[in-house]
Amino acid sequence: MSKLLKIKDPVFGYIEITDDDLNAVINSAMFQRLRDIVQTSYSSVYPSAVHNRFTHSLGVYYLGKIAQSCLSRDIKRQHLATAENVDKYGKTFLLACLMHDIGHSPFSHTGEHFYFKERNAAAQPMIWRRLLDELADDDFVSDLPDGKVVGAEHEVMSAYVSIVNYPHIFEKYDKSFFTRCIIGLKYSDASDVRNCFIDLLNSKTIDVDKLDYLIRDSFTTGFKSINIDYKRLLNAVCVIRTGNSILQGFEKSALSTLESVILAHDMERKWIQNHPVIKYESNLVAYMIAKTQGAYEELHLPLFSAEALSEKGVQNENGRICLLSDADISSYAKKFYGKDKWITEYFSRGTRKKPLWKSESEYRFYFDKAGVAPNVLSLLEEKFKSLQDALILRYDFPVINQRVLDNFNYEIENAKFVPAVVSAGKKAELDKVICLINMLKDYSAEKEYPFEYVIIRANQFKTGFNKSELKNIRVRISDRENCILDDLLHLFNADNPRDNYFYLFVDSSAKGKVDVGELAQKIANFALHEYQQR
Repeated sequence: MSKLLKIKDPVFGYIEITDDDLNAVINSAMFQRLRDIVQTSYSSVYPSAVHNRFTHSLGVYYLGKIAQSCLSRDIKRQHLATAENVDKYGKTFLLACLMHDIGHSPFSHTGEHFYFKERNAAAQPMIWRRLLDELADDDFVSDLPDGKVVGAEHEVMSAYVSIVNYPHIFEKYDKSFFTRCIIGLKYSDASDVRNCFIDLLNSKTIDVDKLDYLIRDSFTTGFKSINIDYKRLLNAVCVIRTGNSILQGFEKSALSTLESVILAHDMERKWIQNHPVIKYESNLVAYMIAKTQGAYEELHLPLFSAEALSEKGVQNENGRICLLSDADISSYAKKFYGKDKWITEYFSRGTRKKPLWKSESEYRFYFDKAGVAPNVLSLLEEKFKSLQDALILRYDFPVINQRVLDNFNYEIENAKFVPAVVSAGKKAELDKVICLINMLKDYSAEKEYPFEYVIIRANQFKTGFNKSELKNIRVRISDRENCILDDLLHLFNADNPRDNYFYLFVDSSAKGKVDVGELAQKIANFALHEYQQR
């Protein structure tokens, strides 16, 4: 008889796990490691948002169990697969729900790009190649679009470390289907009901992963944008047949909740994820991670590797690392507290730069008032984006100061050009960047505050109601009739704005000295002068 594991969750109440395999996973050191992986970077603005990937994974499992029960029941009712197969699919799906984030890097998404840094001769990420070798599944490979990598870095890592580190469990589960659920790779046969399970965990629209973080983030931040009746939504999960395709959809009873989910997602992206303080802290964390990773690389200890996440870990004569977590990064970084400016800023908020505008709306006000045509402003925003990329590539942090200006002038004099800022040989483009930096320098001198700016781009807000995938969610009206969500909710008509905008941060001593409208006008005048004729 299976042992019952009950865990009290502040969001969903008691989460019960009765499967011995799932209990073994939860109690393992690799899964417990997720207690030390922060879910978001929101705590810089919302101090209570210190929830972790452990609680999130349990929440996804809980929501997945509700959805799986309804989906399985509907598949059996319509005789789309045998009851035995449906039950097998459901068990594998729930295992994937539980383990979908087990490969997350420290500080969640901020460090995961290092997972794909190591590549083979064919320029494929090594961890992807190792996953394919572990699966040894020709059908899986044939379903890859043009042979490309499918899934985010942490998803690929999660699938791989799950299979490799829990071999006794995967003797009973379909490794390929498990992996597809995590990375979102569907079967080429559109009539395969397993695609409905895949969509429930990893889709471009609404799935149990997104649903948990929307509800949990709202709970922990206190940002109460809109209530989501998740039970109503997930109890409306169903299977819809259109021609030869079998699609995961929702009953018409979920219409109001579908709208709520899209609105909640919009609110989180616009007002939390793009908050300048949160964006700034994310860049400080990225700097701290890059510095730590570089140090371990010199010691020939692969910090961002499958082995470093495991109990066994990786070691050599220089040291050992295992069960890699946030604490490993911050502990190493503390060695540089008081010595490295940006690491000191991470630990001590009093020295941090301040944003000149605090939201996209405020940004729009200043630059719309400055009278810059949208096409001209787009060119300026692209240049700021390129400049940020180049600064991070060169200095690991997007700071503009005298040192950066001197280096750019040196490159002009020696006909060397900064990658990501300009194409090789285009001296005129680098001249424009230097002109922009000099304008910021002159303004700092005029207002008598330190010449040091941090530039961080953000994504212009695009409502989820604009996404074609959301418009095409299938809704079942009756057993014989269904339609797409766009036919029922007339909300999919929002304008599509530009892609980028940016924040400028200045020294705290500049407070009260900067006329933001005046500076915005100077930047606008620069854009008009440099880009109006293009």
